Amino acid sequence: MNGELTQIVVGIGYNDNCHPYEVWGINANQQIFRYNYCTAAFANTPGYLVRISAGGGDVWGVNAAGLVFRYDFYSQTWVQIAGSLQQIAVGSNAVWGLDKTVTPTITKTPAALSRCPAPKRTLKSQLGEMESGESIQRTPAAISSASTLAS
Repeated sequence: MNGELTQIVVGIGYNDNCHPYEVWGINANQQIFRYNYCTAAFANTPGYLVRISAGGGDVWGVNAAGLVFRYDFYSQTWVQIAGSLQQIAVGSNAVWGLDKTVTPTITKTPAALSRCPAPKRTLKSQLGEMESGESIQRTPAAISSASTLAS
């Protein structure tokens, strides 16, 4: 591996002995690395990302242009997903992100990203409500855009 990782993520593993957990990282040059338990080493994966997230058996990322990608374990390639984000997080049943306007975004399918309605309260007030036990929910509406992974 060239250099040190600037980001590392761990998620549920792919169905093979060498990846019981998905451990991925990005270095300062935006290169992507996947840990292989059989070789006990990180291997470079083609492509460049500035953000990466793993969860629910999926790995997603965002490149420097804000384009969104999902790792296809079958073809072992990054597949571009319609949408544009600055940050991304993967859960067991959904992918969350923040776009350029810092609007929360969610998708449950890799086909498109959906935009949540603009928040009516500040993040600080939402955190206070969450601490007191009140839940916050959002309903999605559609957005999309597309391009290619920078090489």
